[in-house]
Amino acid sequence: MASKSLGARMTALKTVGLTKLRTLGPSPTAGSFDRNFQIDKSARFAFRGFQVLVAFASWFFIGKLHDELLIEQLSLWPAIQYLWFLAICSPILSGVLVGQYFFSCLNKSWSSIKILTLELICDFCAFFGWLVCIGYMGHTMGTACAPGSGVDQCTNFNWVLAWGSFSIIFWFMSLAWDVKGFMKGVWGWGGERLSDREVDAEIRRMSRNQSRGSRWN
Repeated sequence: MASKSLGARMTALKTVGLTKLRTLGPSPTAGSFDRNFQIDKSARFAFRGFQVLVAFASWFFIGKLHDELLIEQLSLWPAIQYLWFLAICSPILSGVLVGQYFFSCLNKSWSSIKILTLELICDFCAFFGWLVCIGYMGHTMGTACAPGSGVDQCTNFNWVLAWGSFSIIFWFMSLAWDVKGFMKGVWGWGGERLSDREVDAEIRRMSRNQSRGSRWN
């Protein structure tokens, strides 16, 4: 009976110890691979919020580009149509990427690797799309709409370029955060690693707490 009690206590201690060590940070062994790890959500959600706000601002100024003669002369219709598409889809995409953390079905079936992979692909596609469209529009316009030219439509074009540049920045920051999440969560780069002495001390502390709790059962 005593051996059974001791075995049960050791099993419970091992389970509690492994759970506790997972919450303390990355794996103690450098280069280890784990499919499930903690994802930092605060900065990630902040980036998504800025992406939504910037997309709405771009949406407003894209709608004010109504000088058909200037647009046709510079052959900007394809770029403007793609910008419309990006300005509409970017807030939706940001909302979906945030919402995946609150769907219980995804939390139970998806690993951290799958979630970060989805975010990495979406962030890269959005970043690349904004970069190509804004870069093409800026290159095509050249000096035709230099700041301070006094032309009303040029002012709107410059605002579109400015807010589009902010979209590029925030999507790039999300992309960089995804890469950092992979490096920190999968390979333990940039995280706090526990020494053997710290691991042993933590296990002994949990053993004492487990022993005190068993006296009252």
